[in-house]
Amino acid sequence: MGNPDNTAEDSALPVPVTQAGRDGLRALLDRPRTAVIGLDFDGTLAPIVADPDQARAHPGAVPALAALAPKVASVAVVTGRPAGVAVRNGGFAGVPGLEHLVVLG
Repeated sequence: MGNPDNTAEDSALPVPVTQAGRDGLRALLDRPRTAVIGLDFDGTLAPIVADPDQARAHPGAVPALAALAPKVASVAVVTGRPAGVAVRNGGFAGVPGLEHLVVLG
């Protein structure tokens, strides 16, 4: 990351606490077009709720994914529920920028 104090170049980015984390972030920033970003649905994109059928993506998740997806090789959502349910509950269908989103359920 180039900074002697190990801060992220973009202050909006978290600062990884391990060397492996710093190396991973550096690789992502240096070569985003080769990166695959994998995210869990429940607990990451959507809050954990008592009734899993009521889980919905956080309001900022879909716009963030739509902005990220064109900049990396692939974005994947991984879930224990059927993929179609995650697409529906996440609000991912038909969103510009998410045409190539991979949902594994």
